[in-house]
Amino acid sequence: SDDPAAAAALLAVQGSSDSRVRVLRPPTKVGLSGARNYGAQHARADYVFWCDPDDQIEPATLEKMLWFLAGHPQYAWVGAFTVGFQEKEYLWTKNFQWGETVLRRNV
Repeated sequence: SDDPAAAAALLAVQGSSDSRVRVLRPPTKVGLSGARNYGAQHARADYVFWCDPDDQIEPATLEKMLWFLAGHPQYAWVGAFTVGFQEKEYLWTKNFQWGETVLRRNV
């Protein structure tokens, strides 16, 4: 990626001593969605969470998502509201308003 934040994150991951963390590169350029799909296909864990270098999450977010999925086996994925910060201030609720449409497009 040409994004400096992504490059810094990649260097941090590559320097990790955590054996659970791997850097994967698709054999061809596939774009953001394709790269995420490639990563999901090669995941070794039961759950996958996407977090871009410019994203921030509340400290208990992953724990709450895991608790929800563990307690509701009829669901395959969870999402959250997105709040814009710094120069952009907004609350993104589109995925919740268009739940069925988003689900069909992303599964």
